[in-house]
Amino acid sequence: MRGAGLIVTLSVGFAFSACAPPSPDSDFGQRSGESSAQGFDASLASALSIKEDFERADRLIEVLLSATPQDRASIANTIQDRYRAIDPIDRLLLVKAWARGEPEAATSWARASAGEDVREAATNSAVREWVLQDPVGAVSRLPIGETGIGRAVVSGWFDSGKPGLSEFVLSQGSGKDGQMLISAYVRQLIARGGAGEARAWAESVQGDEKLRVAVYRHTGNEIATVDSDAAIDFCETHCGEAHGYSLFTFVARRMGQVGEGGKALDWISKSEGADAKERRQGARFAFREWMISDRAAAVDWASGFVEENGNVDWFEAIPGLVVSSVAWKEPLEALKWAEWISDPDQKELALVTIARRWRRIDSDAAEKWLASSPLSEEARQRSRENPRPILGGGGPPAPVHSGPE
Repeated sequence: MRGAGLIVTLSVGFAFSACAPPSPDSDFGQRSGESSAQGFDASLASALSIKEDFERADRLIEVLLSATPQDRASIANTIQDRYRAIDPIDRLLLVKAWARGEPEAATSWARASAGEDVREAATNSAVREWVLQDPVGAVSRLPIGETGIGRAVVSGWFDSGKPGLSEFVLSQGSGKDGQMLISAYVRQLIARGGAGEARAWAESVQGDEKLRVAVYRHTGNEIATVDSDAAIDFCETHCGEAHGYSLFTFVARRMGQVGEGGKALDWISKSEGADAKERRQGARFAFREWMISDRAAAVDWASGFVEENGNVDWFEAIPGLVVSSVAWKEPLEALKWAEWISDPDQKELALVTIARRWRRIDSDAAEKWLASSPLSEEARQRSRENPRPILGGGGPPAPVHSGPE
């Protein structure tokens, strides 16, 4: 049951994290007086030698909370001892304790020397402690785009309550790193004040249009993660504006990712005033994400919709997605879906895809169908080649950091 122990140990670690960090020159913890360095070393070694995960975590946190500034070197030496076997979670607790007194040194070690199993988490933990104490000083010395740093900066600065975070996030622009910071900041706003606080912040942002596009996309995406109704309302208010470019697609896709694909498609079906291109893209990505999590439900919904409404414009990519999904096991069903594809080239590609996959499971039946199929001889020959990648799904939406075309 060691895995279960580690999970609970993580919880204990979070409890340690929740304790207010001291100033760099104050005592770490709560013990009265100061033990000798030898005494602290012995206590630390004793704690780390405990075999049972829960007991070891409890004792280690107790020892670390009792540390004084004179014990920082012992903590740092213990972490950096390459010949000492330390459980990854214990190492993270040690890093956090080290970072409370020497955040820059702890961050440098985590970035450069921590093992691969803890590097990102250790960097995140050390950076967060540093930023809690001195956000402006920390960000002036940190590579924001490096793994484990940007989100930790936002988390630490947000929880510090010190001013300037929103301005810093926006100052990083609409490139990849700036997008990551916006996403992290919006998540913090939602966690604190719900979708309304995130929306209010986004609507307050003025200036550069590409930056506003990034803010609105991320805000819609993050709101859709926790409150689809609020995300839909946000989109319907702003999707038609210049800074709402692709917002419709991002909200629809995110709803599909979080298990609300059916709701997303119902919304899309009623959004007659939405941009036609975004409506088609939103339907494609929402449906594709829904199929990943619950293919049967997605196909059932599509069957019901097409029987009632036919293949309307915004729905046009969905039959191809169904073909790609069912052709491996149900080629006859896939053929029925191919009939709903209106574009001749896409329809031919669908039929070729079905034939290729059908030949894998029943080559005789596939050849019999090919002989009487509407495919040209050239297309029939292509059908005898290896299966092609998924049809009709396209790639993901344009990168979140791209601006209006």
